[in-house]
Amino acid sequence: MTTAREAADLFQQYREELGFVNEAQCREKDLYVERRDGDVVGAALVNHCVRKPQTTLYDIAVAKTHRRVGIAELLIETVVQESPHEKIIAKCPVDLDANAFYESTGWNKQNVEDGKNRALNVWKYPIDTNE
Repeated sequence: MTTAREAADLFQQYREELGFVNEAQCREKDLYVERRDGDVVGAALVNHCVRKPQTTLYDIAVAKTHRRVGIAELLIETVVQESPHEKIIAKCPVDLDANAFYESTGWNKQNVEDGKNRALNVWKYPIDTNE
């Protein structure tokens, strides 16, 4: 099984929260994964934008059996290290518990905007380029 397929399968476990994420999307965008014992237990799907000076985090998921042990933070750290930009932007439906993750890991809430189906919190993660 390919990494893209494994990541898509992980994202699909959280389809209600994330929407539909397929294998093609995992191949087209920048995909970051964390493995434990050979299995993909965390995945982040991003785009290091060319037209905007930002990296956009589209989706992030961690298997329920591997939550609260720092896997999502590791994924974000890797994205930060590889980003050519000074910020990462993420949008999260206002009614999801995932907003607590963004708030507790150093993201700054920028505003709330209308999404297709529900209101979205817009989060910004500043990247310190002076390290």
